[in-house]
Amino acid sequence: QKVAQWMKAQVLNSNKEEFSGIGSDTRKDLTGKLFFALRGENFDAHDFLDKALAQGAAGLVIDKKEKWTAFSGDKEKASVFLVEDTLKALQDLAHHYRKEMGTTILSITGSNGKTTSKEFCAKVLSSFFNTHYNEGSFNNHWGVPFSLLELKSEHQVAIIEMGMNHAHEIEELVKIANPNIVVCTM
Repeated sequence: QKVAQWMKAQVLNSNKEEFSGIGSDTRKDLTGKLFFALRGENFDAHDFLDKALAQGAAGLVIDKKEKWTAFSGDKEKASVFLVEDTLKALQDLAHHYRKEMGTTILSITGSNGKTTSKEFCAKVLSSFFNTHYNEGSFNNHWGVPFSLLELKSEHQVAIIEMGMNHAHEIEELVKIANPNIVVCTM
């Protein structure tokens, strides 16, 4: 119910009530996870709903109802959430989850040195706090929400790298992560 509310979703199927994480890649194990049918320039994950279920997904987040209506597989395997836009739903879910967790968020952005600064901060802060940080430079409109949704109750601090490739992207990422501390490298 909370997931549906946070994503402003219509529940098409409510067979599973708990999810162990999120995913968007049907080439990976999705056991117990909430699968987001995201789209890119060259793919539409709505075309892989059957593979997501075969990989163990417990829930599907879709924005194309016709793909679910036409689905011929076992519709009782998972909960299904229909949203207006799967990327926006992912971002909304991450924002609300971050607020509920109450973890101190340190975000790092800037023109260069973001990943190195993140790794350095993680090394230092991990000596004093249970620290979470995103791997590599997973720092865009998909990566930031995925990183936030990996937070666990034991995490005291999370370091979230934020990059951009178009105007106002940092502004959008800050709204999602709502950081307590911001580091800007130059």
